[in-house]
Amino acid sequence: MAAKMTLPGTYVFRFSGFDRKDDHGRHVAGVGTLTMDNALTITGKQRATNNPMWGGGNKQTQGDYNLTGKVTITEAGPPIVGEAAITFSRTGGAGRDMTDVFTVVQSSPSSLWLVSLKPEDTGKKPIEEMVVADLIQVDTKTW
Repeated sequence: MAAKMTLPGTYVFRFSGFDRKDDHGRHVAGVGTLTMDNALTITGKQRATNNPMWGGGNKQTQGDYNLTGKVTITEAGPPIVGEAAITFSRTGGAGRDMTDVFTVVQSSPSSLWLVSLKPEDTGKKPIEEMVVADLIQVDTKTW
């Protein structure tokens, strides 16, 4: 019998990927925490680092963001499959406000994988960015 996962809870996550601005590639990486309630509404925080891979100088930048969003389940699984629509609101440092839609796939009884599908700025203009993320559900009562 397959292990079941209950999505509501607290997660820690890391992500990595790339973006491109002005024809200069940048590596994007970061970490954060989020909480998903029983309605599958997301709230959280993250810190992102953006580092040039070639061209555009060598200035590394960091940005802090609040996260809000919603998960929609398309397959109840296991494994669970769905989409997450997330808004990233910059609270400090470098960066920009943006939204993204992610494919969500359960990768274990306590973790999820995400891959970006539709990054856009707040004006709905596409952003040349792609990230993957690993989310691990944590038991806040035992930590």
